[in-house]
Amino acid sequence: MTDAVVLLALSQLVCLGGLAYLYRQVMQLRAQQGVAWRPSERVRTLPVDEAPAFVPNADRVQRRPAATLSPTLTAVTRRMDELGVDIPALARRMHRSEEEIRLLLRRQGAA
Repeated sequence: MTDAVVLLALSQLVCLGGLAYLYRQVMQLRAQQGVAWRPSERVRTLPVDEAPAFVPNADRVQRRPAATLSPTLTAVTRRMDELGVDIPALARRMHRSEEEIRLLLRRQGAA
């Protein structure tokens, strides 16, 4: 098993080295040719008078801090007590063992 891991790591290093080499070669070619970036014929530019100069205040999005959506631990604990905690269902949903869920709830002070 360790031989396979070593071979995989070695092949990854070889691939990364090859990519670095190719990238360096492409950059050298670009520097030698002095390729100037030119606009594409497929893109239609807007004349300056068609482009909007500004966005009216009424159309701007008002940014506000996000509201606190996470309830406090006491509220969660109270709701769990009201509904009853179904630890096996919670464990299946979280893909964990029941003991891990109990330990997690105990650490959070919820059970």
